[in-house]
Amino acid sequence: MTKVPLKRQCASGLRANLNLRMLAFVLMITLLPNCGAKKKSQEIGIAVLPEKPIVITADTKDIFDKEIKAPWFMVRPVISNGSSSTLTVITIKFTTMGLDSSGGGMIEKTWSGMPSDFRWTRPQGLSSHSCDFSHFGEFKPGAADQTLYLGGDKICQPCDINGDPDPEFRDPLLLPSEPTSQGFCINRPRFALGDGPGGPSMSFTAWNVQIQPIGWFGTFNDPEDRFMKISSFRTQ
Repeated sequence: MTKVPLKRQCASGLRANLNLRMLAFVLMITLLPNCGAKKKSQEIGIAVLPEKPIVITADTKDIFDKEIKAPWFMVRPVISNGSSSTLTVITIKFTTMGLDSSGGGMIEKTWSGMPSDFRWTRPQGLSSHSCDFSHFGEFKPGAADQTLYLGGDKICQPCDINGDPDPEFRDPLLLPSEPTSQGFCINRPRFALGDGPGGPSMSFTAWNVQIQPIGWFGTFNDPEDRFMKISSFRTQ
């Protein structure tokens, strides 16, 4: 019988527990009360950068070497919180609508993103650290034009609120004698939506896209009220 190293068993168990916890929190959204939810949700601004993304016609790969099929475009969601409560984003959903290149009518494709999609491993000397994220950000009241970020793993969050390297960040994996690490800002994700409507022939690239951040008002560990809002943008 092949023995699985204890470290690998622990890592697998951690990922399984994280996925179960994420599922539990997403299900919790449906149980939250509606009190004031609609009013507060309307006080949340949802946008993307760039405002009108370009559709790309060639296949490519992302930073994790995962293939992205053409046609595709890339965006970075932006949140503004005009409410009196913290907003936590757990997952995000995009619905892309465009013309069928075969001459048919409108077709739509849906893509959803989870923080676990951006899991990666940081090498650190002879060891490594698995960056397992649990949410796309906690946005405090008054937050303006802040991009989604990967939260829940302090070791893998070396960036400031603008997505730039934080000079005050102290890498917990470094020895006290080692210099402070500013890291790099992989925790500000870009979302690449591939295999879009129309197929590779690209006869029509001006798509309508709905964006729906899914989460709740309150912090990640203390949900208060459901969040319900959909915004939209167009590609070119």
